[in-house]
Amino acid sequence: MSDNLENISELCGALAFYANRLDGLRAAKATGPGEVNGSTYLVDAASGDTISPWYRVIEPIYAELDHFVRGVKGDLCASVLDDPRIRDIEARLHRLRACYELDKEIDEAAAILDGKDPGAALTRMTRQQSYWTLTPAVREVLADCRNVAVIGSGPLPLTSLAVAAELDCRVTCIERDPMAFDLGTRLIDMTEHKDQIETVCVDVDEMAVMTEFDAVFGSVLLGVSVEDVDHAAKDEVVSRLMDRAEADTPLMLRDPYGLGRLFYPPMDVTRVPSLDIERLDPETGPDLPYRSSFLIIRKGD
Repeated sequence: MSDNLENISELCGALAFYANRLDGLRAAKATGPGEVNGSTYLVDAASGDTISPWYRVIEPIYAELDHFVRGVKGDLCASVLDDPRIRDIEARLHRLRACYELDKEIDEAAAILDGKDPGAALTRMTRQQSYWTLTPAVREVLADCRNVAVIGSGPLPLTSLAVAAELDCRVTCIERDPMAFDLGTRLIDMTEHKDQIETVCVDVDEMAVMTEFDAVFGSVLLGVSVEDVDHAAKDEVVSRLMDRAEADTPLMLRDPYGLGRLFYPPMDVTRVPSLDIERLDPETGPDLPYRSSFLIIRKGD
């Protein structure tokens, strides 16, 4: 157990090193007139040549860490999460993951737009997303919903497209990052579901009410900013959201399972006692991809 703990700690320490250098790595990437800015690229100091997107540097570390995330359970999982070395860098790991996912999805979205058949690519990816997102339990919750909000829809709004494709409802994409919003809107406009989906560029905290929605999807990185600012605890964001929603509106929130907490911030359910929370944990194992748990949250009595 001690060897595995040290291996995990070393991998997290390597990620924390890049998290400390994050703002320098994510410098602006210039594009031509009328184009959407892509993510940051590393530049060779001697030649000035572009090497690769910055996130390619940390992908091998994530790949190695993912081996432990999928396979570690029980006492070792608790030992890792209780280790002071991990607790000290956890917030930095979450911000790094948020920047990694945003910049990678921005490049993926731009590649789809520049590809030969963007519609086919989106259809294929939407079908895959339906498998991961629209589980039988989630479908049951959404069965009678007519207006669903997706918070943090991102530059690849696949959850929004999956809900629109599979269910008879309208979808509102809420995204605060202007670049992600612009790319996501352009992708949605290329699909047959564009009339079902409205896109809104706003921080969800700026929305006074959420009463028009029958259900709300929340991102696993809810509350984490890609900017170098203090992060809001996920449970605080959830509490504010539920205060503005109707009493019976379910919030479906992806939440990390086990060592997934090294990638994503957890919700501390004990800090919000007024909520009814059902947790749906995924099947796990070394041969299975990492999947988040789903929390189905409603206002309590």
